Amino acid sequence: MKPGRATLEIGAGCLRNARWLMARGVSVDVTEDKGTITKYAKHYDDFQRTGGGVFDETWPNKRYDVIVSTFVLGVLTSKGSRLHLLRQARSRMKERGIFLLSVRGPGDVKTKTRKGRPWRDGFVTSNGTFIKPFRRSELVCIVECAGLAVHPLVPQFASNSGVVDLILVRES
Repeated sequence: MKPGRATLEIGAGCLRNARWLMARGVSVDVTEDKGTITKYAKHYDDFQRTGGGVFDETWPNKRYDVIVSTFVLGVLTSKGSRLHLLRQARSRMKERGIFLLSVRGPGDVKTKTRKGRPWRDGFVTSNGTFIKPFRRSELVCIVECAGLAVHPLVPQFASNSGVVDLILVRES
C-alpha cells in the first residue's frame, strides 16, 4: 500500500495490522468494540497518540482507499449482521477503493479436534467463541448481495480448506 492512503481496519483487535500499516506511512483509522479497546488500552492509546483514529463500534463518516477486515466476518453470529458489515464497508469505500477481506474456510476451522459444537451456521469453539467457516458459493453470494464483487485480478479461489483472502471492489 502506498503511504498516505486512507485505510480503515474493521475489528482491529490488538492493532497488529493497523500499526504495521502506520509504520509504512499509511493513514489508518480502526473500528472496534469497546471491550477489545479496553483490553488493549495501552495499544489503543499509543495508536491514537501517533495519529491513528479509533472508533468504538461506530463507523467514521468518511471514505477510504482501502478497507481491511481479517477474520471478523466469521465471528458475527447472524447472516444479517454479516451483510450489514459488508454494506457498511461498501458505503465507506471510495469509488476506486478496495476491500481486503480474509475469512476462514471449512478446512481452517478445526472444531472436530478441538471440541467445537455446531450452532446456527457455524460452531461454538471450546473457549466459547463463535466461528463461521465460508464455502466459496456462500461467500460470493453475500459479497454480491452487499454490492461488492471479487476483483477481476483475484484468481479463482477455493474455500474448502484454509484461509481465504479476497480483494473486493464496488460493483459498477
